Amino acid sequence: MRKRLLEIQNHYFPDYYADTLKSEFEGCQSLLELGCGRGSPAAILTRGLYSVGVDLHLLSLKKNKEKKQFDDYILADLNYLPFRTYSFDVVAALDVLEHFPKSQGTRLIAKMEATSRNKVIIFTPNGYSPQPNFKEDNPLQRHKSGWVVSELTRKGYVVLGINGIAALRGKGCKPTIKPTILGAAISRISDRFVFRSPSRAFALLCIKNNGQHNQNYYLSDKDTIVPSKQILTANPARVT
Repeated sequence: MRKRLLEIQNHYFPDYYADTLKSEFEGCQSLLELGCGRGSPAAILTRGLYSVGVDLHLLSLKKNKEKKQFDDYILADLNYLPFRTYSFDVVAALDVLEHFPKSQGTRLIAKMEATSRNKVIIFTPNGYSPQPNFKEDNPLQRHKSGWVVSELTRKGYVVLGINGIAALRGKGCKPTIKPTILGAAISRISDRFVFRSPSRAFALLCIKNNGQHNQNYYLSDKDTIVPSKQILTANPARVT
């Protein structure tokens, strides 16, 4: 029953989140994902891109590396990113911004924009959504701030609504309607009503185009992306 319901859902109702990320990655050659954690929702969409995952939680990075979701892994504090200006086509923070106090989150956005050659992508709950550090006793999981549409549009972002109507999701993004599988399906159906009306959505997908920059910090002579010290300003710990 569950499998059949998922098949119907995927056939008739688009995944606005995945479809938008896939569209935004087109034409890009490199991706830096901040706070990649144990698993990235964007990983399946990054084939053909040179990708780097960054996180401060070592166990999460090791779990992610087992899945081989990124080409390179770096253990680093997101408050002190070790990357040069304009060193990646896309810089993404998916379910990350809310884990920082507002002042630190504001500085992180500025650093992301400075590191991106092309675009910045942010995914975050719409407003404050409480969450404890429930996975592996990881204190980095706790939510410390909430962002709303107006704050991000003022920074130049196009903001889209994701995860359906806000009232259909509760703490931890869990459906409020039971059984859970039915609640998730109803929430998915409601995506179409909030995608262009993000203030009504549970979560926000925010995109800012930085424009193309001419600095090539990591291209080889054959124009293929290769891991290089040239994208780094320091010597961070790579996860091997």
